[in-house]
Amino acid sequence: METFGGNLGDLKNEEALEKIPGIGKAIAAKIKELVETGSLRFFEDLRSEFPAEILELFSLSGLGAKKVKSLYEQLGVSSIAQLQTACEAGRVAELPGFGKTTQEKLSTAIAERTKHAGSFQLGSIAAEA
Repeated sequence: METFGGNLGDLKNEEALEKIPGIGKAIAAKIKELVETGSLRFFEDLRSEFPAEILELFSLSGLGAKKVKSLYEQLGVSSIAQLQTACEAGRVAELPGFGKTTQEKLSTAIAERTKHAGSFQLGSIAAEA
């Protein structure tokens, strides 16, 4: 998509979309739906299935999609505050694929994030200047 120089709105024909490298039938159908309706049912379904704050969990080192999904489905964790509570109670270590070491690393990552919550990264400040 980054190399496509045109306007996706002009490509309502799925066959034309499929000629763009990296776009198959499924993606072409989603682009067409988005262009024609202004929304994407797949995205709306995901949005209704998971709370918005769950995305903040991805900012913690050591958490990827599988672990975030496991935390959400097995412990109901959808925020960093809930994860901290679960770690303090020792519930995270009990999950398959986590263990005590992962729980300790997550607790440390949460503490670091909290410690630096009011600070700015040099890159973001320099970009604004």
